[in-house]
Amino acid sequence: MLAASERRAVVTENIRDFAIVHRWLFDAGERHYGIIYTARKRLPRSRKLRGRLVRALADFLDAHPGEDDLRDQTYWL
Repeated sequence: MLAASERRAVVTENIRDFAIVHRWLFDAGERHYGIIYTARKRLPRSRKLRGRLVRALADFLDAHPGEDDLRDQTYWL
């Protein structure tokens, strides 16, 4: 997974596939640097409202400032 090799978290709405990826990595003893799930219903993506998603991500990252704070974890925004 490219994100893991670059030590980056993934932000996605694709819970179905990334839950499988998370489990696969866990079972294989591999690491990842966080999976952050979002939902359009809670954080709409319209041009007018997309700032809510940006603010939610900024607040989340402020609360988890360490490079490894999200390692092998999944979170919901």
